[in-house]
Amino acid sequence: MTTMTETDVAALAERVAGWLTPERWCQGRYAADAKGRTVGPKDKTAVRWCASGAAYALDVPIQGGVVVAQMMRAYHARYSVGLVEDNDTRKADLSRVRGRLRELAAHLRASQQEARS
Repeated sequence: MTTMTETDVAALAERVAGWLTPERWCQGRYAADAKGRTVGPKDKTAVRWCASGAAYALDVPIQGGVVVAQMMRAYHARYSVGLVEDNDTRKADLSRVRGRLRELAAHLRASQQEARS
């Protein structure tokens, strides 16, 4: 992973963690509208997102999903479970998923600092 990508991945992980709240969180689909129907994560009617759907919704369009894919790989490498699976398990806990995203961001930033030293 390049330094620029690590910076982007850390920023996206932090944005997703801060943006998801119990009112905005869902499981089993990338996004849902106010009536609970499945919609795309960037759909204007979406009001709830899983962690992965939030990442797609918050990703910078010009990057074409590259940062999201890098974040998913980094999450899996760090926790030995995919973000989708971690979000969607019946025992899922939003605070755990948010905490892991924040921890991942901190880890990537620390790795970046070590590489600069």
